[in-house]
Amino acid sequence: MIRRVGLWVVSALIVASCGVPAVTITEDMPWFDEDGTQLPPDVVSVGPGPARCGWQSAAFLRLEWPPGGTDGAGEVRLYVRDPDEVLPTERLEAPYGSFAALPKGARYTGLRTEAFQLWVADDSDIYVYVVYGPRVEAWPRTDPDLDC
Repeated sequence: MIRRVGLWVVSALIVASCGVPAVTITEDMPWFDEDGTQLPPDVVSVGPGPARCGWQSAAFLRLEWPPGGTDGAGEVRLYVRDPDEVLPTERLEAPYGSFAALPKGARYTGLRTEAFQLWVADDSDIYVYVVYGPRVEAWPRTDPDLDC
């Protein structure tokens, strides 16, 4: 019993010291606009990187730009969550930020899943900011035609 309690306390301390644990990102995760309408994948979608490249631990966010469109007719931009640093750094506009802060003037796009909110900075498109709970991640932009 003491061992079990000790393990629980250690686990709780690790979570407390590291912040909110990362949530699982899945390909079938629906996205919604600010009115709660589910958006089609050509407006916003997220999925793993290609296994043939060894990038399956990365998550790729395909996004119509500017964010908030609902017709899929805008420019497509690609942003990436790469905590394991599997992508070549020269393919990213900036490094991935696992514990970031929203920049001054950041605005909520109205795009969300059950767990995430998508934020942008008006003065830069190098990052999109994925917010869940108190945690903010900075996902850098990459080439929408990225391939290995």
